[in-house]
Amino acid sequence: MLGESQIAHGISAEEAEARIRKYARMYVQNYASYKSYERAQGQKAYKYMELDEWTQKEVVGFTREQREFMYISVGGELATGRVNANQLPGYANSIERKLFDIEVELGCDMMPGN
Repeated sequence: MLGESQIAHGISAEEAEARIRKYARMYVQNYASYKSYERAQGQKAYKYMELDEWTQKEVVGFTREQREFMYISVGGELATGRVNANQLPGYANSIERKLFDIEVELGCDMMPGN
């Protein structure tokens, strides 16, 4: 169902910004650790791409991993100055829209009553 990912693991915009800032700090404090974590997160998300069929459980799992990967990526951009802090609300909203688009691409249906 569309929106199930947000229900299952969505966070507020403020929490998303805090998570992005956490990854930016990780990038600055220990780049090797940041890159290792980024790589591991990307591999988690990629494993889902090997599936032939997707259940709601897999869609929710994939979007959870994608959400975190996008936070990590924006955190790296923040740490390197390609993104500034006042842009974070827009990035947090864009990530939510992208996850909704992913649900649409995976063939999720509208929730009953919508």
